[in-house]
Amino acid sequence: MVDIQAKIYTPDGEGVTGDQLKGGSKIIDLYGREQMVRRAKTTSEKEYQLLEFENGTSMFCLTYLSILTWEDEVDAIDLKPGDKVLGYEDGRLTEVAVKDSLWVTVVNKKRLGMPKKVKMFFLETYEDMPIVVNGIVIGMRKQLGSQRINEEENKLRRF
Repeated sequence: MVDIQAKIYTPDGEGVTGDQLKGGSKIIDLYGREQMVRRAKTTSEKEYQLLEFENGTSMFCLTYLSILTWEDEVDAIDLKPGDKVLGYEDGRLTEVAVKDSLWVTVVNKKRLGMPKKVKMFFLETYEDMPIVVNGIVIGMRKQLGSQRINEEENKLRRF
């Protein structure tokens, strides 16, 4: 999923890092509603994506991590500078532009000066809804059901 130092939003409006999450922890989904973590685990990954966003956040993540946009979802590896993804700020969904996207492999990591391995956490929640990490909404659109973006999301839109 994402590096263990990424900030996961919690119901109190604060956040915790991935290394602080465990079964029973509470986080929020893209609507700001509580989700309970069923289980969390950490692993070290050799191949990963480094994403930087115009809201000042960045994260290491798996290349196939799904990141939501208003219309669809995009794998992290397919994001390019200028692409817009769903963000979350002050309890509202926003649009955040990708500033930089870098695929780090065993072949290029030494030349790029990147870590050999990145410690990442994986989590599973009971509700299984997209969550907010570093102000970016991650998860799969199919978790939202058959509607692309429901009326509640449309109410939260702000440009």
